[in-house]
Amino acid sequence: MLQAHSRDTQRTSAGASEGRPRAERQVWGLSVKSRSRTPGTEETPLATHKTDLKKADDACKAFGCVPYVALVVDGADIIRTFILSKKHLLELYAGNASVISWGMTQRRVAQYRGDPEIKSFELRAQPGNWWK
Repeated sequence: MLQAHSRDTQRTSAGASEGRPRAERQVWGLSVKSRSRTPGTEETPLATHKTDLKKADDACKAFGCVPYVALVVDGADIIRTFILSKKHLLELYAGNASVISWGMTQRRVAQYRGDPEIKSFELRAQPGNWWK
């Protein structure tokens, strides 16, 4: 379990006139789920059991954190990471299924990028001169 910090800024009535934001701090309990994909299988979904999220809840409760999930897929030449609250993950994958199947098709990745509650980044591998 990792802890990450997020600062959401809000303007108070006094701060708005002065132009100074007031920051509220939120501590994340970050549960990381990752999978590696060989060339040709990059669009295979990342499957995670909902019971694993319960373990994160217990840790977050003990440390006073808000449960978040980082889903990391290591493909042939790109690593994609999506960070979202556990609450939002369960809203996206509601129902009685015991496994969440985080889709990795181009269409699904585009949907995640368009969702303001999902933070994402990509790392791309390009050949360099490391061993020359």
